[in-house]
Amino acid sequence: MTLPPGALIAIWAVVLLWMGSFLYVYRNRKSPEKTRTILTFDPYYRAAIALGVAGLGTAILVGAGPSTEKWLGVKLLFYAGAIGFALTLRVTFHPYRMAMTKLRAGTHTPADDAIMRASLGRSRPVILSIYAMAILAALIGIWKPV
Repeated sequence: MTLPPGALIAIWAVVLLWMGSFLYVYRNRKSPEKTRTILTFDPYYRAAIALGVAGLGTAILVGAGPSTEKWLGVKLLFYAGAIGFALTLRVTFHPYRMAMTKLRAGTHTPADDAIMRASLGRSRPVILSIYAMAILAALIGIWKPV
């Protein structure tokens, strides 16, 4: 696989920026005002990464990418799927987080319990899909069947 000059540097810069943002959010998790901007931008960043990875995987599969290894294209598509499902999880799990905030504050109601149960029910298939995508991506990388 050959990349254009500077592409590897650009990829590493993006990866380090993303990882740095995770570390920053983790270290400042008790100060929402410090992490608000990063957490607001994060879904857009993840969506861009997922679309870029899916585009690269598709390009490889149709013979227009930087590699001729079809298994790599499939692996990248599974990885993009995992990122997409992770974004979906943020939406399906959001009501749970809101109800949990009320529970911690001691102001929750039976309706909040129902919201938590429903949110968990909607989130389980998404979580299982993330696991499936990760396992399939790993197996494709090991077996290289395509």
